[in-house]
Amino acid sequence: MNNNTLVIATIAHYAVEIRSSLEYALPNREFPIANYNHRKAAVLAEVDQDTWLKKVFIPNNGENGANLEKMIRDFAESVYGEKSTILRVNGDKVEVDSAQLLSLIKPVIQIHENLTAMMRGALQDGLNRLRAAKTDEERAQLDMTDGQKLFEMEDHAYRGLAYMVLTMLLEKLFADYNVARNEAHGAESPASNFIGQDIQTVIQQIGTIRANAIEHDLVYKEMEDKIHAIVENCTGRRDLPAGKRFPDVFRETRELIGVYLRDAEIVLFGDPSTAKPGEAPRGFYQDQMDALVAQVNANNAAAAAREEAAKKA
Repeated sequence: MNNNTLVIATIAHYAVEIRSSLEYALPNREFPIANYNHRKAAVLAEVDQDTWLKKVFIPNNGENGANLEKMIRDFAESVYGEKSTILRVNGDKVEVDSAQLLSLIKPVIQIHENLTAMMRGALQDGLNRLRAAKTDEERAQLDMTDGQKLFEMEDHAYRGLAYMVLTMLLEKLFADYNVARNEAHGAESPASNFIGQDIQTVIQQIGTIRANAIEHDLVYKEMEDKIHAIVENCTGRRDLPAGKRFPDVFRETRELIGVYLRDAEIVLFGDPSTAKPGEAPRGFYQDQMDALVAQVNANNAAAAAREEAAKKA
């Protein structure tokens, strides 16, 4: 594993941990306390421990590095902190305040998009080095196949999950907005205005996911176009398809996202249906995490050997 692929794998590991918090925005689920405790620890691990993000990126990127660290710490405090009202521990389960989902979703997207940009930069730098290589040996050492695959696979799974939670929240808010307007006999009201502001925020977040996407395959684009269409349906910029109602188009959109998300997660994390009883599925992500650990251990051993040799010299 060359240095650029190592950086991508390191960031991808953290990106997966950050992404997992979006699952709290999915309705009708139970969230075990063990998963909560793992995610809570993982959020701060990269800025509290001796990690690449803490040692290299943050100190070498000035204001951008400081801002990212602040984002992470603010997110940890507001979502996982002792005084958080977004997530609350109740016995061995975690309760989610559905009225505050945007306060959960927005920082996850903000942090993850920063991590995505970092992975994209490491990938581009690696590809540039590969193109500049003069020998087959250099090209083999600088190969970015695994790094590029990991980056793209993680991005697919992240955008699928982000689109799912945002679309489901849009559906709920749009229904609430119509109830508020009906209660006001069609007029705008403080309640409908408040909900309308949340709808605009959701639409902005959908725009962020779309604007920063690297995907260009037809399956992804079909999903993206469907989501864009439903946003325009909700804002009055596009008529509903003939014979369809809002519940119909929202259901069709959810189903399309669900298929895309399922397939993206199988590619990245492995197929649960093929895992042995009592074992987690294994996909490309776990293979790369194993390679990352092996490479870090090898690097540490080499550094220790150099230090020992220097002492004897």
